Amino acid sequence: MGDLSGKKIACFIMLPHHTRFLLPVARQIRERGGEVIFFLSLSDYPFERNLIKEGEKYCFINDYVDDEINAKMDALFKDIADDWLDRVFNWHGFSFWSLKKQDWTITQIVEEYYCIEKFINIEKPDMFLALHERNRWGKIIGYLSHTHQIPYVTFQEGDYYAGRLSFNAHTEYSTADLLWGAATFDALSANGCSRDKMVLVGNTHLDEAIKQYNSPKSKAEVRRDIGVKKDAQMILFLVDLTWCVVINKEYWQRFLKGLEGYTCVFKWHPNVNYTTYKEIEGVFNEISSSIKIVLDYNSYALVGACDICVVLGSTTLALESLAFGKTLYAVPPFSQNNSIYIEMGVATAVKPGDWSALRKGHNEDIKENVKKYLQNAFYAVDGNAVNRAVNVMEYMFTTLKNDPLPIEYNKEKIESKVSFIIASGNDPQGLLATLKTLSDNVDHPDWEVILVVSDPAISLLAEDLTGDITILTNISNNLGELYNKGAEQSSGRLLLFIRAGIVNVKVNGLLEIKEGIASGQINKTDNSIESIGYRFDFNSTPVVITDPNITAQALGGGVIAIDRNTFSEISGFDSDLANHLTEIDLSLKATRIGKQISIVKDALFYNYKESFYGLDSGWKSRIRFYTKWAGRMPKDEDYKAYCGDRLNIEAD
Repeated sequence: MGDLSGKKIACFIMLPHHTRFLLPVARQIRERGGEVIFFLSLSDYPFERNLIKEGEKYCFINDYVDDEINAKMDALFKDIADDWLDRVFNWHGFSFWSLKKQDWTITQIVEEYYCIEKFINIEKPDMFLALHERNRWGKIIGYLSHTHQIPYVTFQEGDYYAGRLSFNAHTEYSTADLLWGAATFDALSANGCSRDKMVLVGNTHLDEAIKQYNSPKSKAEVRRDIGVKKDAQMILFLVDLTWCVVINKEYWQRFLKGLEGYTCVFKWHPNVNYTTYKEIEGVFNEISSSIKIVLDYNSYALVGACDICVVLGSTTLALESLAFGKTLYAVPPFSQNNSIYIEMGVATAVKPGDWSALRKGHNEDIKENVKKYLQNAFYAVDGNAVNRAVNVMEYMFTTLKNDPLPIEYNKEKIESKVSFIIASGNDPQGLLATLKTLSDNVDHPDWEVILVVSDPAISLLAEDLTGDITILTNISNNLGELYNKGAEQSSGRLLLFIRAGIVNVKVNGLLEIKEGIASGQINKTDNSIESIGYRFDFNSTPVVITDPNITAQALGGGVIAIDRNTFSEISGFDSDLANHLTEIDLSLKATRIGKQISIVKDALFYNYKESFYGLDSGWKSRIRFYTKWAGRMPKDEDYKAYCGDRLNIEAD
């Protein structure tokens, strides 16, 4: 394990399942020497209850209210009063809430905002943790972590068995979003979330729960606790929100017919009204005293203790039970005909009152589907999810400590010279096309080519090249590393970096820049625009620009020109970054020291052969970028434009 000594990490907790996922992470942070502060907001529901049970200290953000915050709130309400009233009576959306509810909600949000801001100023956390950023607290923490340049790590709330618009808000402010597995990665990517920010680590609660509750000791203790015999065939019914309000005694009698010989335990959904639950409990007691119904009991301990799981409707726990090795049977949500688990092929359909399918067991197809599902849903169920999650955080702190190494040139600068630095890639045809168009189209009196051979297969080709060309060998797929290697051997005042496979039609305009960093238009082979720089979207993620009317906020795409002095001042390329981010990082570093970035209109290139991009999919090379630039990248605040298709709204 690494070292988090001296790091203060603020962890936001609300609903009980937040504690389940985040507490194992917090404990390992402490084991590595870090300090964890649990904080939460006042609510009608006692969110602190689980922390109290676990013996954890915590604070309420509302504790930070003082006269200064009260004064700020009064001033803000005076400022927004007219605008709020105008919106109340002119936008139909507000009609869904009473004025009293609106006033209460806005007051809560404003108070929480100022309190979290005060919390940051007093506690000075080095990092924020939250289960996700899709609620108001997650967004307030995200916005303030962004403005204070504090890394923000979020996780995954559930198995996401049903689509929601809010899925597209998972990575707006998160520096890293730690997910269970590829299934969620694909789902969130499809909703527009930043693929770069997402890291697969596994389920931080499930890993620990399986170790704890799948043991013979735990199984015996749970059965004894709820009154189930040691050798009984125990069926655990997982009751969702649609089923948890069904009270009719005759219905449940028909439902249970045919389950003689089994011990039935119903885990009721916790969101049911308690009075309703007690009424249902009475109904089951009238039917049979052998039926067990529990509300406030550890769900995972029950899963570990049972032999069979039957899900009534839809609940995250159903799919998690598969990771426990349990067989899953499914009944659709109440008054509905379809079950998502049957459609997924991971559960066998059963009909209340006819349990013959349950007695027959699963077929081989379902067993194979379950295996595939677990591989896709969970990165790994190996007991190391928490370790992987904390490793990400530790790496982020390492990133913040690393100072870039200076570029050490081996040759003196020649003011009149331009150095073309080419990373070879592994496609001979693409490399030859790049070299030929340089020879054909460069109209400059003094220039050189420095070819950095990155693939042994290209070495033989390089031996036959002639002209003013320096050939270096550096076997690597990292574009920044190769470019830096070439720059060290350059002598030009201007350095022009090109990926192999990029061919130039008009390059001379780039050769005239005196200072700063520039690029040109890069087209596809069909003559459509592939790149004229990058902008930053709603997630502060770089997005390629293809519209000439949009101003570039960063450069990249395969061609970068930069003067030698600027390149030296910003220590060249970051060789620990993903290839698709390294040029963007270079231009951000240049703008940070006041240098201009530009797209030269009289510079045109074609991406004849793709190279390098997509060869480095590891999370470190992506998360490093977002950690080092946390809170310092541009951000597009136009939410309507970001998710216009999903909202069915055209952006203004």
